[in-house]
Amino acid sequence: MEPASSNQSKGSIFCNKVKTLLMRAWRERWQDNHWGVMLKKMLLDVPGEAKELAEILMQQALVGPNPNNLILSYMKHSVTSQVIPYNTALGLITKYDEFSKPYCILGLINMVENIATNFSFVASMDNGLTTCRCLQSTIHWLLIGILQSQQRVKETRQPQQEYISIIDRASTAIQKIIELSTVQALLYVAMSDDMDKFREFEQTEVNVRGTLSQIHNDALPIQARQKVTAMLNSLSKIQEFAPPSQAVLEVTTLPICPSISVLVAIEAILNPTNDIQPFAEQICVTEKLMKLTRPYLYNELIRACFMGLIDANEKDNELNWAAFTYLKLPQVVVKMNQQAPRNDFSTEIEQGIDLLLNSVPLLDLTDIKLNCDCVQFLLLEFTKHDLITEGQSQRLLHRRSSESEKPAKASDVATKPTPSLIIKAEPTVGSILKTLHTNVSALNSSSANTLDADCSKNQEALISVLCHMLSGKSFDLIIAAAAANGTLQNFAVKLVKINEYAKQVQQTQGESSKAAQNRALLFDISFLMLCHITQLYGSEIVTTAPDFFDTFFYQWATQCLPEDSKYKCIDNHTPTEQNKVDQLLGNLLKAHELNYIMTRWQEMCTNMPFVAQEILFAWEHGALSPDNVKVCLK
Repeated sequence: MEPASSNQSKGSIFCNKVKTLLMRAWRERWQDNHWGVMLKKMLLDVPGEAKELAEILMQQALVGPNPNNLILSYMKHSVTSQVIPYNTALGLITKYDEFSKPYCILGLINMVENIATNFSFVASMDNGLTTCRCLQSTIHWLLIGILQSQQRVKETRQPQQEYISIIDRASTAIQKIIELSTVQALLYVAMSDDMDKFREFEQTEVNVRGTLSQIHNDALPIQARQKVTAMLNSLSKIQEFAPPSQAVLEVTTLPICPSISVLVAIEAILNPTNDIQPFAEQICVTEKLMKLTRPYLYNELIRACFMGLIDANEKDNELNWAAFTYLKLPQVVVKMNQQAPRNDFSTEIEQGIDLLLNSVPLLDLTDIKLNCDCVQFLLLEFTKHDLITEGQSQRLLHRRSSESEKPAKASDVATKPTPSLIIKAEPTVGSILKTLHTNVSALNSSSANTLDADCSKNQEALISVLCHMLSGKSFDLIIAAAAANGTLQNFAVKLVKINEYAKQVQQTQGESSKAAQNRALLFDISFLMLCHITQLYGSEIVTTAPDFFDTFFYQWATQCLPEDSKYKCIDNHTPTEQNKVDQLLGNLLKAHELNYIMTRWQEMCTNMPFVAQEILFAWEHGALSPDNVKVCLK
């Protein structure tokens, strides 16, 4: 209750300050600029919500039957100077429904016209969809004002100047607002976003048109009638709005396309596990918007990949770039051709690579960095996916070798280039997953020694497979390839199954020393593999798979595993069994060997952060010497 009362107190202080300042400004007849300066000074001392400020100004401006034009001008200045966001002001105005006060309505119509026709789409603090909805609500409110005024004029059968003025000014405001092609596009988006609201909007428009035809000619001047008709015709055209068939951005000369480079970099580094479909759609949309030719587009895609390979400083980034270039890019090109089939797509790819071969310094630098012929590896993958023919590949390779200017260098046979390793890792991933997915009918066969098989009978073989994956940089290559072909989460599911098996203790049959050591190894290796995958590719690998929700690793990762270099506070959790924390702490302090038999390793992982906390507290208070801490760490 205290935070709520505190917020109310702050709100009342802000409200009183604004009203005091407003009274002084009205009494001294401040100019708009003077009001803006004094308001910003006040906001530095007493910060408040923009919506609350707008509500106070509007409430004070519309107290009587006539608006306070000075306060309305202050509100307009606050919106123009972006103290109050555009959408906040317009949203507040559209909620005003006292149409029995026509002069207040006229004052608000003038403000709406001023705000909406000077709307800054670049500097807006709201997102695009909010702006679309706000503009639609604004036009709808103006239409309601016209309809209400028409009904008043129709009922009295006599000219009523104030309501005729509302019809005239609101029609003019709508016409000016929707003149901008940007506004038309945003209204079209709003129409497509929420069909229910658009039906209400459309019904009001129909009612305005119908009521206009029922008003006697003497009751409504012909000029106002013509304005309403013209405005309604303009609104009806928006419903027929269609995206332009020609390119929005005409590109005549573009040596390098930054848009493609950025999209490729985001996909390769930030979204390595994403499906290729959304990326292929983004590329196709960019192609249409910028009116790029397919050969040029293929050239830019490959060039962006090679630039990424050159700039990759960290080993992980180099693997991600190599996986994207040699495993994912051919699939993207296949998907693009499926979305927009072309009879000569093979020729267009050849032309695109021909354009790429003009960038001799770039290709030479890539070859030197990776110590291989990068174009050759890419052409092999394109040929494998039937994107180009063998003859086209040979011609391009011949041109590349004849134009290359890189210095001759003896290849290091001991170190295989990254492209070669990542390409070989892809079928390895497939064979591993095929083994892991051995169906239930093969569980009892001699070859079924994998994760889905009876782990209790195949621990030795399983440990051998996992240890082989950890040799050298094999594991990083395997998970990079799995991320590129979309099977990384499936791979992680299998590791979780190992981890879940390894945490189980055979209470009834007992556990031999060998079995306990094997179980500890399985838990340790699978746990560290999962930690590595999660840290490299994000916790979404674990948190989005339904198979993970009830597992130990899912619970541990959400509570303890650091994300984005941010550590999680263990004070938010308490140890389930304090005696086990104390027992583990005692074993570490005495440097005792941990007993593998009947040990629940998941409890060890859960309790270890609390043990580390106790050690740190003791070290800080002088109860443990640095030597004791080193013993615990070892």
